[in-house]
Amino acid sequence: MPRRTIKTILMETLEDLSDPNFAKFRHQLMDRRAEPRIRRKAVEGKSCLEIADVMVSTFTEAKVVGVAEEILRDIGCNQEADALGEMIIGLTATLEYTVCNTNFIFLKCFRAERFIKSHHQGEKVTQ
Repeated sequence: MPRRTIKTILMETLEDLSDPNFAKFRHQLMDRRAEPRIRRKAVEGKSCLEIADVMVSTFTEAKVVGVAEEILRDIGCNQEADALGEMIIGLTATLEYTVCNTNFIFLKCFRAERFIKSHHQGEKVTQ
């Protein structure tokens, strides 16, 4: 079985969007005001794989999921945003690093399951 990466999961998420929602996603991606910004030429007429590649190289693996989730929620694709987050959590458990709020990566800090359980219960996690 091929190793799944953040880029692959992002690409699969984009492939699952309807054509109108994919167009909205591209538009929102170009219209982001926060830095770094993506230029129109980098995403217009591009495939899901090409857009995922541009996003990962622009935002880095540490931040791309948060950006993608934010855009998905902005265009009303909340289920897709939730599914993306769940797939990333599954990936991080396999790779033994945890994505916290999908914006920061803590390498080899905690197993994802323990971190999530403690995080959701509001407990302080110690090493």
